Amino acid sequence: MPGYILVVEDHAALAELYRLLLKDQGYDVFAAEDLARARARLAYPPPPALALVDVMLPDGSGLDLCRELRARWPSLPILVATARTEAADCDAARAAGATEVLNKYRDSERLEAVVARFLAGGSPSSP
Repeated sequence: MPGYILVVEDHAALAELYRLLLKDQGYDVFAAEDLARARARLAYPPPPALALVDVMLPDGSGLDLCRELRARWPSLPILVATARTEAADCDAARAAGATEVLNKYRDSERLEAVVARFLAGGSPSSP
């Protein structure tokens, strides 16, 4: 697999769950607890193969990072993991460049399948 999976999540237990789920599937993972650390990693090659981004981070909005990622790598799969999955929140995430929005507390069992689908060139599921 070229690149790595960028996980941007400030809740340590959830970030570790994502890391373990993805590592168990053979993916390289770089976990960042805030925007500053994610941006520092993105300053160096290679680009990520996929990004999993939380919305509410200690130093700003993950949606800002989504916009930056989409501008830099237009075809990069970007998954937004958020506790707020009302229609307006999902629309805001998609407008910021998210390929798909996951409920961070209910969709962890789907995460592996979603990541595998995107890395194999698949498309988003229905809203």
